Amino acid sequence: MTRKFGRITALLTSAATLGLLAAAPAMAADAATSGDVASPAVDEVIVTATKRPEKVRQVVGAVSALSGDQLQQLGAQSLQDYIGRVPGVVFNNYQPGNSPIVIRGVSTTTYQEQGQTVTGYYINEIPLAEPGFSILIPDVDTFDLQNVQVLRGPQGTLFGSSSLGGLIDYVTNPADANGYHAAVEGGVNGTVHAQEAGYAFKGMINIPLISDKLAVRAVGLYRSDPGYIDNTATGVKGANGEVTDGGRLSIVWTPTDRTRLTWLSLYQKIAIDDGNYLVPGTLTRTTAIPEAQRGALDMHSLKLEQDVGFANFTGIAAYAHKDKYVTFDDGVYFPGYLGGTLFPSPEASRSRSEYIEARLASKPGANRFIDWIVGANYYVTRKSDLSTISTAGAADYINAHPGDFGGPNMGQVLAPDDVFYRYSTKTKGEEAAVFGEVNLHFTPQWTLTAGGRYFRTHSDDTLVQSPGTLGAAFDFRQQSTETGFAPKASLSFKPNDNLMFYGLVSKGYRFGGPNPVAPSALYNTPLTYGTDSVVNYELGARTTWLDHRLELDATVFHINWTNIQVRLFRPDGFAYVLNAGGAHNDGVEFTGLFHVTHAIDLSSNLTYLDARLSQDLPQCQGCGGLVFPKGTQLPGASKWQVTNTATVRFGGRWTPTLTLTHHYVSAAPVALESVSTQGGYNTFAARIAVPVRKDLEVSLWANNITDTRGVTAGPFADSVPAVVIVRPRTVGLTLDWRQ
Repeated sequence: MTRKFGRITALLTSAATLGLLAAAPAMAADAATSGDVASPAVDEVIVTATKRPEKVRQVVGAVSALSGDQLQQLGAQSLQDYIGRVPGVVFNNYQPGNSPIVIRGVSTTTYQEQGQTVTGYYINEIPLAEPGFSILIPDVDTFDLQNVQVLRGPQGTLFGSSSLGGLIDYVTNPADANGYHAAVEGGVNGTVHAQEAGYAFKGMINIPLISDKLAVRAVGLYRSDPGYIDNTATGVKGANGEVTDGGRLSIVWTPTDRTRLTWLSLYQKIAIDDGNYLVPGTLTRTTAIPEAQRGALDMHSLKLEQDVGFANFTGIAAYAHKDKYVTFDDGVYFPGYLGGTLFPSPEASRSRSEYIEARLASKPGANRFIDWIVGANYYVTRKSDLSTISTAGAADYINAHPGDFGGPNMGQVLAPDDVFYRYSTKTKGEEAAVFGEVNLHFTPQWTLTAGGRYFRTHSDDTLVQSPGTLGAAFDFRQQSTETGFAPKASLSFKPNDNLMFYGLVSKGYRFGGPNPVAPSALYNTPLTYGTDSVVNYELGARTTWLDHRLELDATVFHINWTNIQVRLFRPDGFAYVLNAGGAHNDGVEFTGLFHVTHAIDLSSNLTYLDARLSQDLPQCQGCGGLVFPKGTQLPGASKWQVTNTATVRFGGRWTPTLTLTHHYVSAAPVALESVSTQGGYNTFAARIAVPVRKDLEVSLWANNITDTRGVTAGPFADSVPAVVIVRPRTVGLTLDWRQ
């Protein structure tokens, strides 16, 4: 009944919004008569989806962008506050740094993929999705961001591996040499069932050092989100508190009008006191120890933009470092194992990556018949991961039971220092590629685009398992090289400035790599897995009406996913990756935006998705030939997503702005092997902002007003009853000063 009510609510609210959009011409005519309609809406966001600056609605392909002003209007701070509002995007909110974004249903789990992420993550076009299991998924704080771009559909041609479903690119504000700027943001908030208040302090200063030539911009931030889950075993209330802090530094030097150098340093750290998963139907969890997590991202980049006469040259060099340390209570999974009480099971991961790119792009408008881009890049990552499990008295227990462990005095062999499981991986992944794209403008209305990427990936993997009770000693090293081609082609028709229709075919791919678990005597788990890929077929229309006050866009797509890197579980509980099977993802995305008057904006996003296996898929090794049958719905691939937003700007002395949002996501399985579901809920939010002075704004906001306990992820499928839910109702007050 709850799910049925949720679907009805979503359809009614969508129908109401779409009805308003359908009535747009009449409403606009009435408003025009009364003389209260402003000129066309805000300028379009400039994006780099084609690696060249372009208005978002001029890009051939499904691209969404949220500007810094839009993020501020929503009161957004992290991904959970805004990314689910983008058509075709589901945010599997687990915990910061471990919350994957799924675009167009391209995923086999709502937890983290065991292989490279299915969604690409970038900061200023710099890739941060390393081969293999992701160490840290970037969730850059939105303060002083220029915009966040979401490219839906595979982006393998221009961007490379990882972006099977699409990619996210955070674009930071560069230093501005034209004047001084400063901003300070502070706020407090309270969450239902939390034991303390949350708060945030953020600041930015921009200083021109040489007028029009040299400037520096610095950002600092600290955010504390209160915990709302009680750990009944440790006795800590509000155990899952989170702290995010960090900063950014931008230096821009423009020595001539033909040369621009931009430096960016970014550091962001997260610290989580305890896990976010809980016992279904409660706000409690039970682990003997707090499952704390620490993660950090450190990135530095230099970008050169040079006018070389016949073209524009761009060169990028970047370095990134990720660290993550996670603690698990393995007593949940191995109670009483070896007669003892399990100690914390830590996992330490780190990566270092370097990225270089050089490209040339034709100058805008230099030739009315053709424009082009050509380039090359190289991405290398070195990463390591170490997992251990121990229990007090393990060695003594093994010595006391020689018949069970192969003879006497095996304690120090199988459990030195009481550590009975120790597994480590080291990976060096390299990707080198050349890419290019050309636009042929046959007429002012018709454009044919063709492009491709020839790539070579190389992986050098070392897997080491020490002798222990969960497996024999194992030492394996493998080097593998794969080459491939990722093509892209599109045809667009633009009869006038208000209409565009296009057809698009594009491809995406992922790295292969080492499996995160060694074979055992019972389960011959494959040592490595290979590349998988998707091909996307897409038709789209972008339309603008009523002097740019009404925008109606629609996209239809079909994705063919082959040789899938599937995350599966052995009967002993260990996860691994297998290349098998295929899937078809079919969907429709609709967006509508209506600037009714200078005071009222209405928008609605609607996505329908049918993402299913296109052939039988083995459940696991040692499962007696059981399969996930053809037609099985992909995890997290909700059939329906709806987002509605209304913005009202009031008159009077204080001129407040009220923003109301509604979001609905339908139910979908949390994993292929699970009967548990996520989604099937509505959330509502409201924010009223009052500019008390020209440079000072005060806003009062509330998220998840109805306090729904909708499930966003099921990290352990059905092996342990646990889910992650939407953050309970949170109300806050924010002060924002900008100059």
